[in-house]
Amino acid sequence: MSEVVVVRRTLESVQRAQSELAAIPELHWAGGTQSLSRAAELIRLHKPQLLLCDLRLVGGNAMHLLKSLHKTPLANAAPPRVLLLTPSADDQLLFQALCAGADGYALDAGDPEQLQHAAIDFLTGQAPMSPMIARQMLACFGEPRTPLHRASQPPSWPFIAPVRSGELAESERSLLSLLAHGLLAGEIARCWGQALEQVARQIASLYRKLHAAAPCPMTV
Repeated sequence: MSEVVVVRRTLESVQRAQSELAAIPELHWAGGTQSLSRAAELIRLHKPQLLLCDLRLVGGNAMHLLKSLHKTPLANAAPPRVLLLTPSADDQLLFQALCAGADGYALDAGDPEQLQHAAIDFLTGQAPMSPMIARQMLACFGEPRTPLHRASQPPSWPFIAPVRSGELAESERSLLSLLAHGLLAGEIARCWGQALEQVARQIASLYRKLHAAAPCPMTV
């Protein structure tokens, strides 16, 4: 079972998240708050495996927590995996937060089942990626888009280049290119003859690659 701390803009949304996440047996509620300072305290106290945080908060944003985790590592514990909650994947701050260490994001439109599904996917190592983020990530690595007809070919293996290499494997470039062209993960899965969950895990691996990259340009 994984402990989770939740940081949201309003007390109502914190309470709603507690109720919604209670339906996931793999999660144990460690605490929730609207306050960035209180969030830091909860993280130090409980050392949760997961942190669910609104991208934009009253009086700040998720970058404050990400920088705090980077500057002050937890004693005898790995930092929590961070799932950002945002109403839009096109917010420029989102890519900055993903570069700074967030492990994924979920679109939050107030639907309880949407948050539950996003949390379950996150627990199983899956992640989404919008066309805008894929274009930003290609720019971060200085890579052009692979032509659509070539990127559509089933990938070679191993799929992933070493995280610390600072480079993308051809298969990773193809995945980012297809996402940048606007294909959905399910469409890529059908094109490549893979399961949707496999493509979603490959997307999650790209965020880990992004964390190890040099500071990223904010071009689209």
